[in-house]
Amino acid sequence: EKRLCDRIKSIVLLDEGWTYPQLAHALLLEDDTIRRYHRIYLGGKEALLSKLYRKSLPT
Repeated sequence: EKRLCDRIKSIVLLDEGWTYPQLAHALLLEDDTIRRYHRIYLGGKEALLSKLYRKSLPT
């Protein structure tokens, strides 16, 4: 699944020194999306890899 691959690539490339804007440009994602993936990863790698994670919709 593309989304899962983007999450993994984001974390690997952040570890290699890429910036959020560089990743967003390279992966054709929003800067906020990369930041969200990183924040989720910091909470535990299992959450990042979970297919159940979806961005909360505003109520």
